[in-house]
Amino acid sequence: MIFRGRTYRRSSAEHPRPIEPAGEREVFESNPQRTFRIRKETGWEAVFPGTLNLRVASGVHGDLGTMRELFLERPGDVTHPTHPGIPTKRGGYRYYRATASARGETQEVLVRRAGNPHDDMCLELVAPVKLADRLRLEENDEVEVAVSSVGWGKHRQVTRSPE
Repeated sequence: MIFRGRTYRRSSAEHPRPIEPAGEREVFESNPQRTFRIRKETGWEAVFPGTLNLRVASGVHGDLGTMRELFLERPGDVTHPTHPGIPTKRGGYRYYRATASARGETQEVLVRRAGNPHDDMCLELVAPVKLADRLRLEENDEVEVAVSSVGWGKHRQVTRSPE
């Protein structure tokens, strides 16, 4: 499966709340078991403590749902430092092997999809490095993601671009 998305920052400043949710870096730091599991499943030596947000076309979430994930992170497997109910509300997270490409650069990644997404046009990419730096990305840049159902580099042909 191949899809394209555009980078964006999910800023909680745009939607003020009485208690701002922790950022993904804080969630990673509060859950060393998440990093351990990702390293175990991927063979990566490190995991960057954060994600790259992509705005994707309608239907990409559904297409991912037809593929076998690399692993499932159940709601009880992760804690949220400021909003403990978020993992349950999201129904856990599914991780898919993929490669992300932009500006002639490619990087192995995991696509993370919430079981019950609050925004079905948002996906997150997890990587062993800071993707924005590795792929030389700026806000609203296009990234192509090739999701593999079996191992790195084997892709089912379903193509979607952001609308």
